[in-house]
Amino acid sequence: MNIAIPRLRLLFGNTFGSSLLSYTNRVPRSRCLQLRRQSEGNYSRTFSSSPSSSTKSESISTPIRLEDANPERIRGIKVNSASLGYTILPGNFVFKTYKLTGNTRKIPVELAKGYFWMVWDLKKTNQKPTLSNEKLIPARDAQLFPTLKSLYMLDDSDTELDLPLFFLEKAHHQPQHERSTGKITLVAITFRDNGFKLIPTWTVPFEQAFRKNNSLSNMVQTFHVNITERWILYPFRNTIRNVMKNNTSVSQQSKTLTYFGTKEVMEFRDVLRMHNIMTSYVFLLDDLGRVRFAGSGEASEDEVTRLIKFAKALLRECDTTFTSGSAQRRSGAKKRSTRK
Repeated sequence: MNIAIPRLRLLFGNTFGSSLLSYTNRVPRSRCLQLRRQSEGNYSRTFSSSPSSSTKSESISTPIRLEDANPERIRGIKVNSASLGYTILPGNFVFKTYKLTGNTRKIPVELAKGYFWMVWDLKKTNQKPTLSNEKLIPARDAQLFPTLKSLYMLDDSDTELDLPLFFLEKAHHQPQHERSTGKITLVAITFRDNGFKLIPTWTVPFEQAFRKNNSLSNMVQTFHVNITERWILYPFRNTIRNVMKNNTSVSQQSKTLTYFGTKEVMEFRDVLRMHNIMTSYVFLLDDLGRVRFAGSGEASEDEVTRLIKFAKALLRECDTTFTSGSAQRRSGAKKRSTRK
């Protein structure tokens, strides 16, 4: 078994797989997330057990509970109940009951379902393992986009970028003649060619809707994150990047980020519930980098309409925050001048 699994990984790819970014080089990620949850303040939930991230099989003596889900996962993302991803536990594990013994164990999904489960899953869910939100995720429940390090833009192979810090810097970098409100961000993520072909169904109408309005066009930004997690391709990353660059328009190269490796992708995928990597995923972030909407697969006309509607709602929310903050500062200044 120890010899067979690496060979299968070689053939089919490696699918096994924070707002406090300054701590990540010195403090374990679990501690970073603990500090982040303490800073957010309004999150408290009790779980019956904490699943181990170990790849060893683990006997389950307690009843099977989906509440074992990792609290690090982004709240508000709607996983399709018809998808296997609905029952996948943190660490890419599922529960499997053996008919002969009746024992239930927690094992990697690939061992339980095979390496082609993602293809069958897309057929059952119409390429939508994640259902798009019908309402914006409330600000009180929204969580920061998860950390992913060592990405590069297609037009700049020398500057290493970290998420979500890159999104936040771009969202709040405004020319002096513009208002200092932040931008909202539409992030599209793909792993395979099939997902890459579906991305324009989300991004093109979104960009067109805001390009028509000059006052709003500078308040939104769109990025495409292409992740290659098959370690066998890592030595050829520069060649792959050049091919991608030649096939991407000049205007989109600064909006396209690439990632090669497996170090952080497994956890990154789990936090965003991207269990099936054969399709595409989109996330709408507010000006603070929090996930407020998620979707997958090919966008329908209704989903695009909702996405644009939600984006405009976030812009109003962002503008209200900015306006109220400015009013409070002006009020404070007046009070101080009156006291003098």
